[in-house]
Amino acid sequence: NKLARDKSYLQLVIQMTSKLGEVGTLENVVLAIPTVILSSIGGTNIKLYYFIDNKIYYCDAFGEIIQLDSIDDEAALNVKKTQKATFVQHDFSDTMMIAPEFEKAWNWTYPLTVGDETIGVLKMENLHIGVDEWSEYLPIFFNYAALLLKNEIFGYTKLQKAYNDLYLEVETRKQTEEELERANN
Repeated sequence: NKLARDKSYLQLVIQMTSKLGEVGTLENVVLAIPTVILSSIGGTNIKLYYFIDNKIYYCDAFGEIIQLDSIDDEAALNVKKTQKATFVQHDFSDTMMIAPEFEKAWNWTYPLTVGDETIGVLKMENLHIGVDEWSEYLPIFFNYAALLLKNEIFGYTKLQKAYNDLYLEVETRKQTEEELERANN
């Protein structure tokens, strides 16, 4: 039974990793992480807080992407600071869903880290399956998601810097041309 359960969980992780690996660009990766998790393991919402150049961004499984001034979610803020996952078990009735076969629901807040750097925080709300069952397997997917997100953020910031440098060069050339034209006149 344990071998069959392990195989099932690993197949789920492989499937999630494959779905996420098919996506490119920062915005698509950011949108895909919560969507892949929600469609694969359930819950009522998956929230992703991620950080680019000291700015905080938020994305959820419903496609909302916004820039935040600060993280107002206490669990996500704590996980960002400590780099340790938290689990909160609560009554299933708190989810406002009707499913008598479930007695409990779980919120799982997990740091997305690469090396010592926290690049994001995932908050999975109202999971119907106990976190103990997932905690051995899903970190594999989370580590992959963190690496992918880090690479996309790096590519985005590098591209943004190149764009800014090019824009500055164009503006400088325009000014020089205008000064030359004035001098010639």
